[in-house]
Formats: sequence, structure tokens, C-alpha cells
Amino acid sequence: MIFIGGLSDTKGFSELLSAFKLVKKYTDDAHLLIVGEVVPWLDPDKRIKELGLVGSVEITSYLPYWEVAKYINAAELGIMLSSPEQENYRLTLPNKIIDYMACGIPFIGTPLPQVQKIIQEEKCGVLVKSLEPAHVAEAIKEILSDETASKEMGRRGLEAIRTKYSWKAVETDLNRIFNDVF
Repeated sequence: MIFIGGLSDTKGFSELLSAFKLVKKYTDDAHLLIVGEVVPWLDPDKRIKELGLVGSVEITSYLPYWEVAKYINAAELGIMLSSPEQENYRLTLPNKIIDYMACGIPFIGTPLPQVQKIIQEEKCGVLVKSLEPAHVAEAIKEILSDETASKEMGRRGLEAIRTKYSWKAVETDLNRIFNDVF
């Protein structure tokens, strides 16, 4: 599984590691790749060691945007755990969701309005009940336990990118709006 982007406690770092530890009990061959920076004051290496996850969690630190897709394409699922308590996360659609969908992998996400809307409309991921590690682990296991359903979620996400969320689709919508206004 993969998490892309900067990672801090407002983006679920502690919950992700604790949930991953629970997932490792379910499937010992699970691997978590964090592609991005983890804020240093969280001391990620120490936390990974404390949880007994050395060798199962890898952090690449910053990578240029154009290199990220190859890592997403190697993953079975993407993760987005931004805190619904943070106002700025509630008002936007995280780019990582679009990246996961564009690479055709399902994702788990927190109940932010835009993320919830996409999961409900496109059926391309699983919404976590809360950031509680047990709920995050449950969502991860739901995707990992059914390969056919997982692949279908990924396919639906990719199709949604092609038809609704591509630059071409957005251009068409914007042109329609501008034509209606002007």
C-alpha cells in the first residue's frame, strides 16, 4: 500500500502506522510505502522501530512529481488520512486521490466532503469510519481481502478520471459555465 505526499499527524501518520501494525497481523506480507516527507519532529524511524515495523515500512522522502506514478502503479491500494477536523482539508479535493484514481488503484479515505462524494459516486474506494487505527485497518483489509472487488474499484476510478476529472472534462465544464455566465 502507498501513501503519497507530505505526512504529519494532521494527515494521519500515527494512525496509519498503528493501523498498519494491525494489518500486518492479518497479512504478514503487507508493505507500506510512504512517498514524501514525514515531518521530522515525529521521528518516523523511531516510531517504525517501536511498532516493530522495520522492513515493512519504507519512506522515500521527497520525489519529483513525475516519478511518483511508477510507485503508485506498483501498489495495491492508496491511502489518504487527512483529518476531517482541519478546515483546509475539508474544503478541497486532495490531489493524491486523483493520482490514485489515475493509476487505477482503489484507495481508502477519510470522510472529507469531496472524498466522500467521489467514493460514493464512483465506488472507487472505501471510506474510513474514523481515524481510529482499528477503523483504518478494517478499511485496508476490506480492499485487500477481495482482489476482484479491488480491481473493479480501481477500474471505476480510472474511468471516472477519463470521463469526469481529466483536464479535458474540466475544460468542457468550465467552457459551459463561462458561456452561461457571459
